[in-house]
Amino acid sequence: MIINDIDILLRVMDKRDLPHIKSWYNDYENTRYTSPYAYVQRNDEEEEVWYQRKMADSNSRFFIIEYKNQPAGLISYSSLDLRNRTAMLSIIIGNKKFRRLGIGQKAILKLEKYLKDEYNIRKLSAEIFEENVASLNLFNSLGYKEQGRKIEEVYRCGKYHTIISVCKFFNE
Repeated sequence: MIINDIDILLRVMDKRDLPHIKSWYNDYENTRYTSPYAYVQRNDEEEEVWYQRKMADSNSRFFIIEYKNQPAGLISYSSLDLRNRTAMLSIIIGNKKFRRLGIGQKAILKLEKYLKDEYNIRKLSAEIFEENVASLNLFNSLGYKEQGRKIEEVYRCGKYHTIISVCKFFNE
């Protein structure tokens, strides 16, 4: 599946994307405030295991964000719940030269539209480190509202960090 407009393309992740994804996730500046798991660089074998696990999960889907035919990042939905019509959203603009260009905003809007049109999703949520001001601003600009906080939830860089949960409801 491909979701496309003039500048931004979302396409389902495949094996040819693993070198980009591995480089993005192995860059501590990229993952410092994006993953709740301890920072551990992944080798090729671990990357392949991660890929197989993600592809086997029927409640999630990962898309490469392409900007002008170049991989810019990764966006996904997970925890797809068709009964309650909810899902979780995550995004990373791993290629640093493509940050602050509005690519993340466009990618989220495209994924929202897809999830509304194909799954009739009524609510999307995301979890963001309190220190990740850029992500908080991005989601706020798209109408996401804070729905709660997990105080000192994740240990990283020698201290505990608070996770802010945000959500957006769509008209039924």
